[in-house]
Amino acid sequence: MKSILAVDDSEVIRNLISHVFCKMSDHYDMSVTECGTDALRLIEQRRSSALRPFDLVLVDVNMPLDINGYETVKEIRKTPGYLTTPILFLTADDSDEAKQRGREVKANGWITKPFAPGTLLKTINRVLA
Repeated sequence: MKSILAVDDSEVIRNLISHVFCKMSDHYDMSVTECGTDALRLIEQRRSSALRPFDLVLVDVNMPLDINGYETVKEIRKTPGYLTTPILFLTADDSDEAKQRGREVKANGWITKPFAPGTLLKTINRVLA
C-alpha cells in the first residue's frame, strides 16, 4: 500500500483529500496535517521509527499558520529518503511565477484548486504508477 502525506491549512480541503483517498481508493494510506511544521514532524517520526518514507506528498502553497509550502518542500528535500519522492503542490495559485518557485524547490508538479476528486485520484495514480 502506498502512503501519501497531504499538507493543507484548510480543513475542508483536508477532509476532501481524505475522502478521495479513503473512500474512492483502497490502495493508499493517507496522512493529513494542517501546516508545514507538522508535516516535517510526521516525516521525521516515520524516519526515526524506521518506517518507509511517504510515497508522495501533496502541499498547499499558501499556509499562514507557520512556514509556507515552498519552505516546506525545501525542508522535505533535505530529509534523507525524500530527495526523489514525488511532491505535488495542491493550490489555487497557478501563476507562472508560483510554478517557477515550485520548480526551484524541486516540486514535481502542480494541481490547481478547485479540483475534481476523480481528477486528483487519476493524477496521483499516474504519478505513483
